[in-house]
Amino acid sequence: MNEVSISVIIPVYNTPPWMLEQCFDSVLAQTCPAHQIIVVDDGSEDSETITCLEMYAARYPDRFLLKRNAHSGIIQSLNAGLRLLHSDWVCFLNSDDFFEADYLERLAGCISPDIDIVVGGGRCMNYSGGQSLGTFPTAEVLKDPMRYPYHTGDWQFRIYRRNCVQKYFNVFPEGCITFDMFNNLATLTARGTASVESYGYCHRVRADSTSRNFRIFNTFTMKDIPLADLRCYLAQAKSAPPYQRNVAHYLLACGLMLSSWLFCCYSSKAARIEIAEKTASFFREEELQGKSYRGTH
Repeated sequence: MNEVSISVIIPVYNTPPWMLEQCFDSVLAQTCPAHQIIVVDDGSEDSETITCLEMYAARYPDRFLLKRNAHSGIIQSLNAGLRLLHSDWVCFLNSDDFFEADYLERLAGCISPDIDIVVGGGRCMNYSGGQSLGTFPTAEVLKDPMRYPYHTGDWQFRIYRRNCVQKYFNVFPEGCITFDMFNNLATLTARGTASVESYGYCHRVRADSTSRNFRIFNTFTMKDIPLADLRCYLAQAKSAPPYQRNVAHYLLACGLMLSSWLFCCYSSKAARIEIAEKTASFFREEELQGKSYRGTH
């Protein structure tokens, strides 16, 4: 196994203690020990959650770094964690999910000087412990820009080289709750991507999770985030290799389709007209002068 330092950033908000314990214990039990376990409490109000966090911080003072923030959302929590990062590599873990014992070891085994992202596999599971078959990217999938995003869309199922991440997480304005643009930018600028053809990340499917609660997408999020993200994205896309552009454009198209659908469902007619006009104007201004983004890896 390569000798690498990997930190795990875990945002927390009112997570039940039994989930936190499973999450934290899975990181502590890794066969490749985490260099840092950065836990960012996003203003939790539940007393049992707070007690659990304090217990782990006191029990493992050399391994746990607990940062408390006023409640501001997951993006701000992740930004706060990245500002505390000292390792060469970083991965992210939801506080209601957990790792298999050799997850970090398997990812670390794929690291080489020309690799900036290592993608692993994950399973979804429910409250009863039932698990799906899961998915992981094969080496062949990584060569296909149309299949790559489908198998590697989850930002948690991977580790990132530190300098590949810290440049881009702060591109999200306050209020953003999606991660499509982060994956796009990381993909566009990565020197290389490797895959672990096995599972390792266990993702708990919760009915009240952010990704499943579409009503939290408010007008501010849907109006302002896409335009800010697109401008940053297009600036990077102009100089990216063809394969990476194809992957990122596919991811972006999926994100925009989802955003458009949510925006139409949960916003006023006036807001829909406004974003349509702004988007049309944006693309006119930022037109890429007919440059083709089709290419081969």
